[in-house]
Amino acid sequence: MSPDASQRPFAFGKWQVHPSRGLLIGAEGESTRLEPRLMDLLLLFAGSGGRVLGKNEITAATWGDRPIGDDTLAAAVSRLRRALGGAGERRYIETVPKRGYRLAVEAAPKASVQRVASEGPPEAAALVAQGRRALASLLPANLTQARVCFEAAMANAPGWSPAHQGLADVLIARHFMEQGGGGCPARC
Repeated sequence: MSPDASQRPFAFGKWQVHPSRGLLIGAEGESTRLEPRLMDLLLLFAGSGGRVLGKNEITAATWGDRPIGDDTLAAAVSRLRRALGGAGERRYIETVPKRGYRLAVEAAPKASVQRVASEGPPEAAALVAQGRRALASLLPANLTQARVCFEAAMANAPGWSPAHQGLADVLIARHFMEQGGGGCPARC
């Protein structure tokens, strides 16, 4: 992908996330730096589409083959929550008892939604945005979800290039995953 989709800036609730810089920038210009593991965790949640992520899926995507305990995972999620918003503010990540964690973030800020919608047909733009969120986490299920979104956007707006680019990014990521490259040419 050019550049790596998981490293492109994106909107997440009230934040602009800059993965390659490990940085969250708020609506008022405040910034918070995230350690690499927390950024990986945020990217996983951002690409999950709101589905429940179990401990095994989270640890495989964030810690690799390294075994971790429940307390380590809970502490990492707690630190990420703290970075995203203090006490009394909306929780971006919910705990689902005995199952795992789920993204609970509101839609991108209205300015971002309007900007995306003005770039193409609203339904296609929403599908591309959903596909990009799924593509942010390079897991096989997310790649499938992203592909479905981009193909639906192409059916809705056949000549709209962001839908075609999204599908190309999915196919490239899938190719690199199948080659054992982890889904990203930059990491090969």
